[in-house]
This record gives sequence, structure tokens and C-alpha cells, in this order.
Amino acid sequence: IVLENPEDIRNYTQKEVEEVRYGTGLSAPVATLLLRHYGQPSVAIERFRSDPKTALAAAQIRTAESGMQRMRSGPCGICFDESRGEMQKLLPCGGQHPFCDDCLRQYLHGVLESGNATAMICPEPTCRLPLDEHAVEEILGKTARAKFVRLAAARDVDALGHIAWCPEPGCGKAVARDQNAGLTVRCACGYRFCCSCKLPGGHDPCSCEQWGAWREAHPQLEQRHKERRKHQDRNEVWINRNAQHCPGCQGVV
Repeated sequence: IVLENPEDIRNYTQKEVEEVRYGTGLSAPVATLLLRHYGQPSVAIERFRSDPKTALAAAQIRTAESGMQRMRSGPCGICFDESRGEMQKLLPCGGQHPFCDDCLRQYLHGVLESGNATAMICPEPTCRLPLDEHAVEEILGKTARAKFVRLAAARDVDALGHIAWCPEPGCGKAVARDQNAGLTVRCACGYRFCCSCKLPGGHDPCSCEQWGAWREAHPQLEQRHKERRKHQDRNEVWINRNAQHCPGCQGVV
């Protein structure tokens, strides 16, 4: 699956969060952290079902609450004055930790400006659940949401082992691998590569480890393989950019 832009990447990963949420009964923020740690929905679900406490501890998740309680009042966790406002209910903990609207807005704005999407979390040290696009937009506005989506999409690609950036210079798209298929993926630009080790052309049906061992054992054959793949990739890119399909038989012309 080719993911054309950050919004596509986020939509794709949010579907996977829902898969983990459905398979574990956890809240969306906790499912997000579990998926981010284990890299694939199936692995996250399997590990949680096998041993919930160990799975959550491995992902450094401090709470497994799947439901949100009522919003609490009390001193702001940042300025320690009596909290004023309603924005705390937008936090992933559902307002369990009180913060002033101004304090919360300034804190999250500073985090976002630093470029660290992973740190866009509830400021309460005992919570640390991640915010999503909706919360960021409601608290900081549409411009901040757009920046958050870009940063979060890049983080998601790095965290999830079955999504990879296309290595073709100037492409900028990401490709999600069918987890029931092989490791080789093909981008919309025509570039084919291994989603794991990024080898041009891929190496199916071998694993990355098997391919690495073969390269060490046959260095001269590997060079010939590289040249053949390079020539093949150039041909495919040229065809994708210049050829057309016959309207009758759909053959390449």
C-alpha cells in the first residue's frame, strides 16, 4: 500500500491502533503505545494476550485503563494554582490530571516547536499517554495540527517495521507492506525494495539474514546482482513515467 502523504500515513496507523484496541480491549492511547513498541498489530495483540503485565511493562506503559473516568479538579500540575479551564478533558487520560488552559497550551506549543511528536503527551509524569490529532487541533489550532501530523507520520514510519520510506531520491512516499506477503514492496514511482533492509529490488523469498549470509559468501555474484537490479529499476521507472496502457488489452505501449 502506497502512502502518498503524512495524512495517509496517520490514517493507516490509526487503523492499526484500532486493530490493537479491538484485540486487547485497551484504550486508544494505551493501544498506540503498545503498537509503537512492538511494531506490528499482530505482535502487540499476541504479546498482550499472552502476558498483559509483561507486555505493558516492556512498552513502559504505566496504566492499562481502557476507560476514562470523570474530569478532576484541583491545582494545575504546571503552575500549581487552582486550575481554570476545560482543555484538560481533551487529554488522553480524559481530564484525570488538572491543568490550566494557558499552561497546557504553552506547554504543548513548546513541545511541538521542538519537533518532538513523541513528547506530545499528558504532562503528568505518572500518565504520559500520547495526544492525537484531534486533541492537538482543539488545544493549539489547525496549523499546529498540520505540523503534528507531519512529525507523527515520520515517527510512525520509523517505529513500525512494516512501513518504510521509499529510498528513491525525491520520492518522499511511504509504502506499507502486506504482512501476509513477502518483504519486497513497490512504490508508486516504480521503485522496488525490501521493506526491512531497503535492498533495491528486494530479495524474496530469502529473509534479510539469509541474504546477508549469501552476500558474504558470494561477493562477486552480489555485484552482478546489483548491476542487474539497477538496470531493471531504471527500465521500470522509465516505463512508469513514459509508457501508456492500451485501452483495449491494457498492455504497455
